[in-house]
Amino acid sequence: MTSTLGTQFIPIAKQSITMSSNTLTSLTSSSQDRLQYHKAVLESVGITSLSSLGILNLSGNLIPQAGLTRPDPNLAASQVYFQSAYKVTNTGTAPVLQPAGGQATILKAIPIPSKTITAASVSSLATQINVDTAYWVATEINLQDNTTIVLKQPQHYLILIAEKITVGQNVTFTWERPSKFSPAKQAKPPTPSQAPTSTSLVGITGTNGIHGVKGGRAPDGTSAPELEVWVLDMTGRPAFDLRGQDGTTGGAGQDGGNGGQGGKGKPAELDWAGFCKAGAGAGGNGGAGGNAGLGGDGGNGGTGGKLSLYAPQNVINQYLQGFYITVDGGRGGAGGLPGERGSGGSGGPVGDSLKANFGAICGPGSRTAGSRGPDGASSAQGSSGYEGGETTRTHQYAFNRSR
Repeated sequence: MTSTLGTQFIPIAKQSITMSSNTLTSLTSSSQDRLQYHKAVLESVGITSLSSLGILNLSGNLIPQAGLTRPDPNLAASQVYFQSAYKVTNTGTAPVLQPAGGQATILKAIPIPSKTITAASVSSLATQINVDTAYWVATEINLQDNTTIVLKQPQHYLILIAEKITVGQNVTFTWERPSKFSPAKQAKPPTPSQAPTSTSLVGITGTNGIHGVKGGRAPDGTSAPELEVWVLDMTGRPAFDLRGQDGTTGGAGQDGGNGGQGGKGKPAELDWAGFCKAGAGAGGNGGAGGNAGLGGDGGNGGTGGKLSLYAPQNVINQYLQGFYITVDGGRGGAGGLPGERGSGGSGGPVGDSLKANFGAICGPGSRTAGSRGPDGASSAQGSSGYEGGETTRTHQYAFNRSR
């Protein structure tokens, strides 16, 4: 079971952990391959044993970077700001995640040679060491109270390898959601020019307004990162915020264009003697307004992350009693709002009258100005994005200390 960010977390119960019998006493074949791969990575930077590395003491807001971080008197590489992350806060009854941001320390990391890929000749592994993978390696990793580890783009994988991990109170592994924005609404189409003056007694109808186009599809939420922990002894329980990012709201539909004005009526005509030959013509009706544009579709939610814990059975048993994690997919973004329908164009005026002989007016008679055009049709909100899936449930693997 998991919970939604901003609400109380629910501990994962035994029934929600899937463990096959062959994981209880030894690593699975794929896990053995993974272990060999990590061993090759460590050897590529000269690490052949964890026992001599020392303690990696960590506190505050921390940002891993690509490569391998090991115990060092000065771990700080630089300072950077982060936002759109979450951290655990103990309310007295149960931890909850609350929005977090601010300044954080980027940790120093040793670059991992590219030859590591070939050194780990494990055909079943597709994983490669690149700019999105960080290792923390030590004899012991000590995460002090209120430590928040923030995976910041492009970091997507964090791998902890230690003989012992000690976790203080209110320790959170989280990630920074990248900023994403709804597509901009397109400007309303221009109103057509007035229809030309008619050459007959019937007015010319105005040009119809341009229909609004559908709003832009919103960006999908980013998938949450993946954490992997290899440890022989672990005390304390960190919180893991590995929920996929929510999809963004779809772009608003374009407004329909207004209809053009109807043409002016034909002017009255006099004959050669100054008498009325033809009265003024009727004005043309206004053009119809353009239909409102459909709202854009919302972005899909990002896929939830993954936590893989490789530890002895007694450590696994402690975690089976419950810890706090969310690996849910992000919510789908709402569909964009529809545009406004275009207004019908105004009717054209009747043609100009003329003064005939003996004070008579050569006018339109029963003919009138044109009628206003109909408004465009309304539209609908765009479709919501799909909820993001889970990469996988939390995986826990047990192995013997002797291995």
